[in-house]
Amino acid sequence: MRRYYLTVLGYYNNSDTTHQVTIECDGVCFSNSGCYEFYKIVEEDTMLPIAYYPIWKTIISKVEYLKQK
Repeated sequence: MRRYYLTVLGYYNNSDTTHQVTIECDGVCFSNSGCYEFYKIVEEDTMLPIAYYPIWKTIISKVEYLKQK
Protein backbone atom coordinates (compact mmCIF):
# COMPACT_ATOMS: atom_id res chain seq x y z
CA MET A 1 0.00 0.00 0.00
CA ARG A 2 1.21 3.51 -0.80
CA ARG A 3 0.16 7.04 0.08
CA TYR A 4 0.37 9.56 -2.78
CA TYR A 5 0.44 13.31 -2.18
CA LEU A 6 -0.93 15.24 -5.16
CA THR A 7 -1.20 18.87 -6.18
CA VAL A 8 -3.90 19.51 -8.77
CA LEU A 9 -3.36 22.74 -10.74
CA GLY A 10 -6.25 24.94 -11.87
CA TYR A 11 -8.65 22.95 -9.72
CA TYR A 12 -11.44 25.52 -9.65
CA ASN A 13 -12.71 26.73 -13.08
CA ASN A 14 -9.23 26.75 -14.68
CA SER A 15 -8.06 29.46 -12.30
CA ASP A 16 -4.65 29.76 -10.66
CA THR A 17 -5.83 27.74 -7.66
CA THR A 18 -4.39 24.44 -6.53
CA HIS A 19 -5.90 21.58 -4.57
CA GLN A 20 -3.97 19.21 -2.29
CA VAL A 21 -5.08 15.56 -2.28
CA THR A 22 -3.81 12.47 -0.46
CA ILE A 23 -4.69 9.02 -1.82
CA GLU A 24 -3.97 5.65 -0.21
CA CYS A 25 -3.94 2.85 -2.76
CA ASP A 26 -1.90 -0.05 -4.11
CA GLY A 27 -0.57 1.71 -7.20
CA VAL A 28 -0.96 4.11 -10.10
CA CYS A 29 -0.91 3.68 -13.87
CA PHE A 30 -1.79 5.76 -16.92
CA SER A 31 -5.22 5.48 -18.51
CA ASN A 32 -5.79 5.78 -22.27
CA SER A 33 -7.62 9.08 -21.69
CA GLY A 34 -4.49 10.85 -20.36
CA CYS A 35 -5.16 10.47 -16.65
CA TYR A 36 -3.37 9.01 -13.68
CA GLU A 37 -5.44 6.03 -12.58
CA PHE A 38 -5.07 5.16 -8.89
CA TYR A 39 -6.18 1.65 -7.97
CA LYS A 40 -6.58 -0.93 -5.23
CA ILE A 41 -6.05 -4.64 -5.78
CA VAL A 42 -9.20 -6.51 -4.74
CA GLU A 43 -8.22 -9.97 -5.97
CA GLU A 44 -5.01 -11.44 -7.27
CA ASP A 45 -5.53 -10.23 -10.86
CA THR A 46 -8.20 -7.56 -10.39
CA MET A 47 -7.56 -3.83 -9.98
CA LEU A 48 -10.33 -1.52 -8.78
CA PRO A 49 -9.86 2.11 -9.95
CA ILE A 50 -10.50 4.56 -7.11
CA ALA A 51 -9.47 7.92 -8.59
CA TYR A 52 -8.53 9.62 -11.86
CA TYR A 53 -6.61 12.89 -12.24
CA PRO A 54 -5.43 14.53 -15.50
CA ILE A 55 -1.70 14.03 -16.02
CA TRP A 56 -1.10 17.53 -17.42
CA LYS A 57 -2.64 19.21 -14.32
CA THR A 58 -1.42 16.87 -11.56
CA ILE A 59 1.89 16.79 -9.71
CA ILE A 60 2.72 13.76 -7.58
CA SER A 61 4.88 15.47 -4.97
CA LYS A 62 5.54 12.58 -2.60
CA VAL A 63 5.02 8.84 -2.30
CA GLU A 64 5.12 7.02 1.05
CA TYR A 65 5.29 3.24 1.32
CA LEU A 66 3.01 2.09 4.11
CA LYS A 67 3.62 -0.98 6.24
CA GLN A 68 1.31 -3.91 5.62
CA LYS A 69 -1.02 -4.75 8.50
